[in-house]
Amino acid sequence: MDFEFTNGQLIIQTLNKNNKGKFRFKTKCNREEFGDSFATTSKKFDENVYLEWQISYDVQKKDKGKTTLCEDIFKFTGDNGKEKYPYELAEFLYLLIKNKALKVDNLKQLKSEIKNYNRFFIITPKVQQKPITVLNKIKFDSAITELPTYYYVNKDNTYIETIIQKQQYASGFQPMVYFCIPIL
Repeated sequence: MDFEFTNGQLIIQTLNKNNKGKFRFKTKCNREEFGDSFATTSKKFDENVYLEWQISYDVQKKDKGKTTLCEDIFKFTGDNGKEKYPYELAEFLYLLIKNKALKVDNLKQLKSEIKNYNRFFIITPKVQQKPITVLNKIKFDSAITELPTYYYVNKDNTYIETIIQKQQYASGFQPMVYFCIPIL
């Protein structure tokens, strides 16, 4: 991904249109659907296509294949004890402030407002036991785990999607945040 600040706008360009890593092209008719990935080289984009982008907020120091505008300005130790640098989200904020498209006072005001928040999404999902399921004459206990999804829709029809998911490399649950951009 490349990005730059030009003519008062933050321009972000994906280098390809493959479904890889942090970028996924999906189709869905409405926001409430989960969405289906598709082969971007064989299907044309239409009004149901959107880009799901998981914006990184930090990068580990050992990940030197990735560089960040902020590594000379700020570093910190993450909860996992590893040295990290702010990454994409911080870089966007840095460019917006540097080019006077965002004022530091606005961020300070937002920080002050967030400090007063006392209600948050509960990450512990609901688990409901189901009756015994029989498959091929084998009895299985079963349960349904409810993992909620939350949407915040912006004026330009982009939206932020927060999905509560099982942690990939640990036990427990975590929110995953995506910026969703309708292609049209």
